[in-house]
Amino acid sequence: MDERVVAFFKPGDLVKWYSTCADNIVVMDAGTGIIIKKADNYSSNYTVYRNKKKDIINMNSYYLESLK
Repeated sequence: MDERVVAFFKPGDLVKWYSTCADNIVVMDAGTGIIIKKADNYSSNYTVYRNKKKDIINMNSYYLESLK
């Protein structure tokens, strides 16, 4: 396992997102997005607006990095 840590984001935070193959090694797509909301209080899933694709998806924080 790599050394990434689970990050906590707030609505409005700018993030970099990743989409990987099933093996979590090969990155198929990436881009920037904005956190809309946290999915629930018990998981690390977030609703993200992806600027590149102009859509809204749910993503785990493992596939998100903060851009500051």
